[in-house]
Amino acid sequence: MKHIPIYIATLIFAFSCAEKPPQIKTGDLLFQVGAESAMSRAITAATQSDSTLNFTHVGIAIATSGADSVLEATSDGGVLIVTLETFL
Repeated sequence: MKHIPIYIATLIFAFSCAEKPPQIKTGDLLFQVGAESAMSRAITAATQSDSTLNFTHVGIAIATSGADSVLEATSDGGVLIVTLETFL
């Protein structure tokens, strides 16, 4: 009986250490790394980036209960709100 509180505490500790997925909040910036294209080369040239990871697109998260979306500017459709799944 003396060991039951120790077992319970161990279980609580083990579950609290589990990795949790990141929580997206409204206003978070979501960056994309695009495929090599004329546009991505232009962005890299304009930002003078020496990094091997060049961001080519950004969106703003809109977190709502159950349906997360992203506000993004596109070259062909203007400013759109798309689902998070579509953006990713």
